Amino acid sequence: MFHSEHFDRAKLADDNPSSEDLLNICFEFTSPPCQNTLNATDFQLEEDEKDNPFASLGIVKDFSSRSSKTNGEKIRVPSCNGEEPEANDQTLSTPARIRIAGQQFIDSYSSKGDEICQLSHPFKVSFSGLSNDETKDIQLLVTLLASAEKTGQKKFNQAKKLIRLCSNMSFNEGNPVERLVYYFSEAIRMKINSELGSVARNGLESMQFDLQEALMNVDTCIFAFHQKVPLSQVCQFSSFHTIIENLTKATKIHVIDLEIRTGMQYVVMMQALASQSECHIDHIKITAIGTRSESKIKDTCKNLSDFAKTMNILLSFKIVMVADIMDFNIDLLELDGDEKVAVYAPFILSTLIVKPKSLEYLMREIRKINPCVMVITEVEANHTSPAFVDRFIEALFFYGALFDSVSDCLSNDDLNRKAMESVFYGHCIRNIVAAEGDERTIRHIGVDVWRKFFQRFGMLEIELSDATLNEAKLLIDNFKCGDSCSLLVDRGCFLVGWKGANWHLIAIEEIDNCRELLSSCTFQLYFNRKIRDSIALRLVMFSSKQLDVCKPEDDDRSSKLEELRKDEQEPCLSGDSEDIQSVSIDVASQSDQTIVKGTPVQSNNCEKGSPIVSVGILKDSDPKYDEAKDQKLSTNAKIRLAGQWFIDTHSSENDKISEASQPSFSGLSDDEAKDIKLLLTLLDSAEKTGQRQFDHATKLIESCNYTSSAEGNAIERLVYYFSEAIREKINRETGTSAHDRLDKFHMFDVQEALMSVDASITSFHHRHPLSRICQISVVDTIIENVKKARKIHVIDLQIRNGMKYIAMLQALATHYNRHLEHVKITAIGTIAESKIKDTGRRLDDFAKSMNIPFTFKIVMVADVLDLNIDLLELNDDEEVAVYAPVFLSGLIVKPNDLEYLMGVIRKINPCITVIAEIEANHTSPAFAHRFIEALFFYGALFDSMSYCLANDDPSRRVSESVFLGQTIRNIVAADGDERTIRHISVDVWRTYFARFGMVEIELSTESLSEAKLLIDSLDCESCCSIRVHGRCLLIDWKDIPIFSVSAWKFV
Repeated sequence: MFHSEHFDRAKLADDNPSSEDLLNICFEFTSPPCQNTLNATDFQLEEDEKDNPFASLGIVKDFSSRSSKTNGEKIRVPSCNGEEPEANDQTLSTPARIRIAGQQFIDSYSSKGDEICQLSHPFKVSFSGLSNDETKDIQLLVTLLASAEKTGQKKFNQAKKLIRLCSNMSFNEGNPVERLVYYFSEAIRMKINSELGSVARNGLESMQFDLQEALMNVDTCIFAFHQKVPLSQVCQFSSFHTIIENLTKATKIHVIDLEIRTGMQYVVMMQALASQSECHIDHIKITAIGTRSESKIKDTCKNLSDFAKTMNILLSFKIVMVADIMDFNIDLLELDGDEKVAVYAPFILSTLIVKPKSLEYLMREIRKINPCVMVITEVEANHTSPAFVDRFIEALFFYGALFDSVSDCLSNDDLNRKAMESVFYGHCIRNIVAAEGDERTIRHIGVDVWRKFFQRFGMLEIELSDATLNEAKLLIDNFKCGDSCSLLVDRGCFLVGWKGANWHLIAIEEIDNCRELLSSCTFQLYFNRKIRDSIALRLVMFSSKQLDVCKPEDDDRSSKLEELRKDEQEPCLSGDSEDIQSVSIDVASQSDQTIVKGTPVQSNNCEKGSPIVSVGILKDSDPKYDEAKDQKLSTNAKIRLAGQWFIDTHSSENDKISEASQPSFSGLSDDEAKDIKLLLTLLDSAEKTGQRQFDHATKLIESCNYTSSAEGNAIERLVYYFSEAIREKINRETGTSAHDRLDKFHMFDVQEALMSVDASITSFHHRHPLSRICQISVVDTIIENVKKARKIHVIDLQIRNGMKYIAMLQALATHYNRHLEHVKITAIGTIAESKIKDTGRRLDDFAKSMNIPFTFKIVMVADVLDLNIDLLELNDDEEVAVYAPVFLSGLIVKPNDLEYLMGVIRKINPCITVIAEIEANHTSPAFAHRFIEALFFYGALFDSMSYCLANDDPSRRVSESVFLGQTIRNIVAADGDERTIRHISVDVWRTYFARFGMVEIELSTESLSEAKLLIDSLDCESCCSIRVHGRCLLIDWKDIPIFSVSAWKFV
């Protein structure tokens, strides 16, 4: 059962929240203090996980007040009272993006008893003011967290669908968030397979990879990490600076290393000892304790011995190999009475948490050694909880910081970065997330837990010297990314922060990478800091003079070591996980994400009662003004204002717009105020429809009809078509007039209509810039890649009216006719053969007028699956190009057909494949998400129509009613296979195309220049713009992307 003190959610009308809803709920919990985990009374038993496996997914609500105290990166968190987000010129870090995804849910929910409650501000996250990339990453993280939740609830079918979605949106060559999600989603997949008994041997047995052994290699990736990422060097330098300071007067030094690895740290030590003048070192002895990889330890021994000779240092190296740590004893060390002994434990003690008896035994042997100092470095994190989701969230933040640091210090195409992440980080993530029991060997705990454990053996922490801290700071300053590192001391611990951390409530004893991840309440600390990226170094020293000062704790306390193995660092809050309802997602619930492989999951249940929480649709938070229209607000600016006011004025208590908090329209013209009021009514009707309050929604739709029409301004026309689409959805849900209206989805084929050359399409093409820019960019790109060929063959997957080929034939005749022998166009079609023939005749007539040898071939197939390469009549001496004009997205609803078609294109192996697609996300199964996405997208289109075509222009009316109106109806009202309009973004296509060995190529400068000249000639440069995103061209209207044009080749 959820605790009411942790929540402030409004009531949901349905038991099927969207994935964003689920994540918001998850992030509402707080984790209990891990510092108290050694007390038996301080933690619950493992079976508590059954009640609420997601307790640590929560965060506290006082994020804003606490986070303002830090000096690091400024995080823009959506305000729940409508205030503007804090300006930020910096890119959000990876952990900050994880945190914001959770914070958005805090602002949106409250709880009543055991029920999931309705959103208090349904449109809030749609007006967050995040950049496109930030929004996309946050949405990707939302999907990942939803999949983790379903896995923790053992709802594996739903989890697999979400994981499939993550796989299509992430890859190990992307930005830090994409790479992070890639490895975590693969780990979840492995856990699911293990739970279900699928491919267990191939999956979990791969975790037998020995990380400690791998780290002993001096290979390229480890060396590059050591050289370029300051964390490793600062750790090693500080560790041995501390050892040297505690051995300053010794003439014989003996360092016992519990995990020698590559031994790079001893190079630093010997250099420092050789340069000191106060005391001459007679002898240095290094004893390496090992249970594996003796040959590699011998290699390290040889390397260090050779280096010692160059420094004129007498060095002896002893290897103590034991089959098990329980076989180790003090007699094997050959200690001398006249030598000073130091013990160094780099990331080794945490590996024994799964073997508590071995850990206790080792500590007793170290106590017998009685070293003058013991230096311990450990990862500062909590990766030990028995609750899957607790571990998952801890690891997500931790490795989010790690991936961020590696990205800052190593370039994205650096092979060493790729190797480090795939071999080392990927293995750790898989082990933490997917393994259970003794197989889960990666178990990190916080320094406060270690402190209590070490006290049992009479060990006290000592302070680091100022000289150590100063030297570490100088070392950091030598790195290009040194500004991202910060140093801090917590009691006797040395912390290395990444990008400025707020260190209160943290105790750490590590070096690797912890950020500031632990506090008395894990998620309270997570979300109460501006920067979650700190990677913490903890050095804990214990003086031999102090060993007897602190007596071991009583037997009751010492008996609790077994709890390290039982993972009880954080007790689980009791709760009923079934309160969090299921959601099946076949496509992205937010922008730029869709599954385009496998069988699509159709679930209408996930839509019912789902409030409008489409995250991050806005491209920025401030309304944009239409400078070309006397500073009037653009259509999308009005939508943004309406949405923000809807958030600010909506009252969840009485489920209606609060009359006492109606928005003020001061500063707006009468027309603008009227439009925004109309949009508020539309948004309210959409919300009620999503909540299945159809009677209420119908009344609001009637109100929209009174003040909107197909002949009004852009807002009135937009509202008219969207309200009609909502009416159709309501009729379908209630079984009213279903045959009269929804059957029209099958009767009218938008693609077939677009093949006609009627007056409205021709007028639209000549006067509206977007389609012309798209076509000229496509033509220029094809020509650039086939211009040297004597025979050209263009395969068009959807020929339509063929106007673009007029431009192509003109360009070929003008510039390349001297060597051109033949041009062939093959049109693939499944419908409208007669119209394709009409297109062929027009093109043939035009080619003759240009004296171009021309052939037009039609390949009609009943279904895409009937297409094969033999039907295309390819010749070896011709250069083949494939063109897919807004066609592939039509196959998303048929993923098998799409995969088959891509296989055929691969067999063709064209010199260039040019793809033009709608740049939008109209694929979510959740009605509210689709509605918001479509409202913004078609708001920009209606705005462009009003700009380019007169209000009484018949071609505008036809284009809007026949084409835009029909697609709005399909997106908003249809479901299942009826919903054929499913657009996704080029970023999702990139990931999909990569599966078939396709690489994206840059568009030529000439094609970009031609597009810019066309914009200038149409006098719409103030509204229409082009930009390069990666290597593709995006065509925007007032900063809203409409089309993407990309070019691809097969490897």
